[in-house]
Amino acid sequence: MNSTLITTIVTENQSFQRLKTTDGPAPLMVSFMRIKTLFADLLRGDPDNQTIIEVVHLLQERGWQDASRILDYYEDDQEEDYQISFYRLQALVANAINTVQRLTQRQ
Repeated sequence: MNSTLITTIVTENQSFQRLKTTDGPAPLMVSFMRIKTLFADLLRGDPDNQTIIEVVHLLQERGWQDASRILDYYEDDQEEDYQISFYRLQALVANAINTVQRLTQRQ
């Protein structure tokens, strides 16, 4: 597994996790896209790794659902729902990072 790429993903996640709801959805979306792209790059380097396949799929499916809700709630001034979706997306990404880190520790 590409340790340099994993380090880059972890570093990007640190920035992602520091984002606040008051920053608005744009920084979160940009950072989420970077992380998704980095995970896609990781998958290209190890296309048969079932764990990475599942993580990429999870980020694609559930991540996009949460991301679209964030934008909808923000535009509609639904503050509580916006915050819940914002934190849910951060938790989803943190879980993806932890999964890949555990995978690399086993290898």
